[in-house]
Amino acid sequence: MFWDLSLVLSKFAILSLLTFTLWTKNVTAQQISEKEHEADVIKDDIRKTIPKRFFLPVYRGDLLAYLKQQDDMADSAEDVAVLLNMKSLLLPEELTETVFTYIGSVLSVCEKAYEISNFLPNLVKAGFEGREVDTVLQMIATLEKQEHESDQMQFHLSQKLFALEDQLKPTDVFLWFKIFGELGNLADYAEKIGDRLRRMIST
Repeated sequence: MFWDLSLVLSKFAILSLLTFTLWTKNVTAQQISEKEHEADVIKDDIRKTIPKRFFLPVYRGDLLAYLKQQDDMADSAEDVAVLLNMKSLLLPEELTETVFTYIGSVLSVCEKAYEISNFLPNLVKAGFEGREVDTVLQMIATLEKQEHESDQMQFHLSQKLFALEDQLKPTDVFLWFKIFGELGNLADYAEKIGDRLRRMIST
């Protein structure tokens, strides 16, 4: 459930970026804030239910770190919405195609991490052994490749943004750069979820 909310929040954040009427962004930002609070409540409930003294199939620290990466994704999604509502922003036409490609890449990374995480119950049942492990490790390798490609897109997008700095207000350049960075954080946290799951498998 917590993971479901993290992915939903990521999609809401990207929806905010794809819509350019201020009313729609405000509504989406409110939805994200409400969902992020709901995710925080679920996160705290999960932490309370993880036993401190009894045996777990994985190291408790890894499990908590795995949970934190999902929480960080939710926080980044909320940050994207906040940045989009700092002021009325218009996406420069010269960046439109590159931005859409970039956010599609970020969403693909998030969805791949979600897909990988769905294997966790089966991994626990199998004692982190067998064919499930090989499948998940291959998926994690794909996730890392996708995240690297997303990083490269963010870099080239930022270059294009700064090439337009003489045509844009300094505050617009700054906010778009921050927004692109927060979207990059979404992909980065998703990749770290895969890395943490690999640690669980290897220990």
